[in-house]
Amino acid sequence: MRRQLWTIVVPAVMEELGSIGAARVSGLDSHIKYYPDGAVCTPDPDKSIVDHVNSLLQAKGECPAANLVFRQLSCFDGEIVYQVLVPHRYARSVFKFDESVVCLSPGIGEFPREEEYDLGHLGLYLKFFPRLSSDQLEDLARTLWRWYLEIGQKGVWAEPGISGIGPALLYTDIEAAISLDATRTGQNTLNTLYLAVFDWAIDRRIPLDEIRLAAIRDTAVWSSKTFIPLAGLKAI
Repeated sequence: MRRQLWTIVVPAVMEELGSIGAARVSGLDSHIKYYPDGAVCTPDPDKSIVDHVNSLLQAKGECPAANLVFRQLSCFDGEIVYQVLVPHRYARSVFKFDESVVCLSPGIGEFPREEEYDLGHLGLYLKFFPRLSSDQLEDLARTLWRWYLEIGQKGVWAEPGISGIGPALLYTDIEAAISLDATRTGQNTLNTLYLAVFDWAIDRRIPLDEIRLAAIRDTAVWSSKTFIPLAGLKAI
């Protein structure tokens, strides 16, 4: 089956484009869709959307957006690769700690693994460059809880929502993880989870090292005794 390429433009990049630039991007393709946070998603087989966004940014005196890539989980039909455009200023904050950009998984170079088929126990793993404070960790937990209440359990684009989210965010000094029951939902709803994490990190200027969905549970965080319960948090 032929691989499909889709482009996702996060809200922070749409804001950099301004109202006129954002309107031009929205009018480029009749297949453009919007995620609940305002991110744009569209088929982009020849990367023309990426080129157009970057030309508009440069015309405004902004740097081209950074391009991050992940692929659809192997359990879903088709072979779709997503390229995510994030602000250059955010990518630059990551470069302060490492010469690479954020690692998204599953990536296009990763072979399918069994965790991608176990949707009832889907793991989200996050790794950060600096150690997060307790306030930042609680803010992340609140963000995930809000995502579940407002988007995750409802689903997007006619997909059913996820069936449940783990009771707590597990964490260590530079890692965080949580489990999901995604047996009923689809890739587009899971994409909103990537976006929720990105929106949080960009807004708070927190450099991310890795975002892994269907993560292999081979790191210390999955057995961590430190955690933040979600249900008691106020989703603001």
